[in-house]
Amino acid sequence: MKLKSVLLAVSGTAALLALVKPIEITGDSMTPTLHDGQIKLCIKKAPLRRGAVVCARIDGRLIVKRVTALAGDHTPIGTVPKGMMFLTGDNTAVSLDSASGLGFIPRKSYVGRVLFSNKK
Repeated sequence: MKLKSVLLAVSGTAALLALVKPIEITGDSMTPTLHDGQIKLCIKKAPLRRGAVVCARIDGRLIVKRVTALAGDHTPIGTVPKGMMFLTGDNTAVSLDSASGLGFIPRKSYVGRVLFSNKK
């Protein structure tokens, strides 16, 4: 009976981790919305929407930014091409994002949407 409980717990944990990824917010690019050191959950492959705060993998590094524009939308650097997205931090003064040098981000870099909880 104990083995069955352990196996159920392990399989449940594996299933949960297939859907969500715990992430730590680093830096101040998303203040005042998110703060350095906060732990959030990234819901993997949730629908991508304008205005959502998302996780994306850029050059092997996980970043957290807001979706400002999707394919066909106009931005300060031009029209977003098909298969791309425009991500910005809420604190534009310090954020390295689409507007400040990263340019358009491939949609395939999208990991998931950030779930808000665990306020500091």
